[in-house]
Amino acid sequence: MKTKIKNILKKSKLISDVNANIKCKALKKQYQFTIDKYKKIEQKHTLEELMLQKGFTKEWAENVKGKKLNIYFIGTDEFQDKSGFIQDLSKAANLTYFIRYDGVYGQYDSSQNINRKNRILNTKKVIEDIEKLIKGKRRPDIVLMQAWGFSFEIDKLIKFKKQYDLKFINISLDDRLIFESKTPPPEKYNYGILGLKGLINLSLVSNPEVVEWYLKEAIPAIFFPMASSLEFYYPMEIEKKYDVGFIGNKYGFREELVTKLINSGIKVEARGTGWKAGRIKLEDNNKFFNECKIVLGMGTVGHCKDFYTQKLRDFDAPLSGGVYVTHNNEDLKLFYKENEEIILCDTIDDYIVKIKELLKDEKRLKTIANNAYNRVKKNHTYEKRFLDLFNFLGVIICVE
Repeated sequence: MKTKIKNILKKSKLISDVNANIKCKALKKQYQFTIDKYKKIEQKHTLEELMLQKGFTKEWAENVKGKKLNIYFIGTDEFQDKSGFIQDLSKAANLTYFIRYDGVYGQYDSSQNINRKNRILNTKKVIEDIEKLIKGKRRPDIVLMQAWGFSFEIDKLIKFKKQYDLKFINISLDDRLIFESKTPPPEKYNYGILGLKGLINLSLVSNPEVVEWYLKEAIPAIFFPMASSLEFYYPMEIEKKYDVGFIGNKYGFREELVTKLINSGIKVEARGTGWKAGRIKLEDNNKFFNECKIVLGMGTVGHCKDFYTQKLRDFDAPLSGGVYVTHNNEDLKLFYKENEEIILCDTIDDYIVKIKELLKDEKRLKTIANNAYNRVKKNHTYEKRFLDLFNFLGVIICVE
């Protein structure tokens, strides 16, 4: 009965819009609360001091200098991780990654409060895998993961980490959104990323303002933006079949934007659940982007129309050699020259005007696409991200 009611409510645009507005306000309120909270907290230690406290000493660096690091990676989303991340990490390190007992890639979903079983399974499998690597003389120099406070039995992993003097590094893609999360009173650790505080030795942070939050919590953190991989995304000499292309599921603002672009006379080809053409295979993403003159991006979060975060598309699309048009997320200006390498939009009308102007100027399309490709190739591949990370840790990497 509840499901039927929910489906009916979803079909009502008015009710759907009101619901989206409420959820967006709640998200932004939580974000502002966190910003205000950390403005009042004093940072007691520098990054350098915190790194030493967490064991990243000269002695540690000397022990791994000149060799290819052994890394054990605990991923989440196969579609995401195997679209360049795994490929580039494998080039920079000797990589072993988490596979469930049933052979499926990535952690067991432990996001639901009641799903303690999966949290236990994640912890058990990590410990078994690492002990096996140690016995096989492939002790991980770094345990790299994408995790939250609800992902593991934290106390058990902390004890295991201390037993083998391991270094845990977390990649925090969503820290702007769930640095802290609503957590039931009996739980010892926050369900957000902050719940990993006692476990991690370093946090790789994709949102620049969040670095300060970690440092004030006495957690070493550095800015580590998203990226892409030339192993997966690259220009192809093929026909541009579509004016504008988009990959992503159909819902909320995405549907509204694509619909209004089409109604304005712009030809848009969309791929993903809910669109007429349906989902696209992961391995076909690059070809599809290459078939598009313009790749459409949307930087919004959840139900919001004016709250943004980085997306993998922000690097995948330009590396494919397409012109990328997306939301005016200030973060992107750290990576690209606006109007020369990327096109940023504030409103739907802005999207319409700028896309129509671009489609009339083939020369400008080619120039922007070439500029963006060169920028990402030089500065924003995962391989470069990891080599920069290892250099930061004081390691001279041996990459074969």
